[in-house]
Amino acid sequence: MAKVNEFKLYFRKSSFKKDIFNANKFLELILHHKPKNFLEVGVLEGVTARNVCEILNKVHINSFTYTGIDLFGIDQFENSKIEFTPMTKKISNLFKHICFKYILKLNPNSVEAINHLLKKFNKSAEIHRGYNHVILRKIDISKYDFVF
Repeated sequence: MAKVNEFKLYFRKSSFKKDIFNANKFLELILHHKPKNFLEVGVLEGVTARNVCEILNKVHINSFTYTGIDLFGIDQFENSKIEFTPMTKKISNLFKHICFKYILKLNPNSVEAINHLLKKFNKSAEIHRGYNHVILRKIDISKYDFVF
């Protein structure tokens, strides 16, 4: 089995940020199964999306699909009361805040920011903004061979 690159954080929030060991195990799992069509529910800031696309591109060379679904700010703080969403208005990293707000002029948890992070995979990756129960009814989920 080929060596997996380390899980990269891309200067963004990730559910794997404090668990790089399992992040790398996750990438090994993807490399082992070699899915051609990947679905991620809950993209957050796109870190896992980018890591997955990097691996799938090495395996399938521009012949894969990545689909990501997230609220991307819809009812963000109301939904945080219902389900865990690691979003906050607090500035924890001033440099990141300045970079995103004044240089990139993007919210890190927006469709535009995720598309910016995935731009080298724009022919293979698509992002949907909205509620899972709505979007999953609109797409053909039978084509996916890996869901995260």
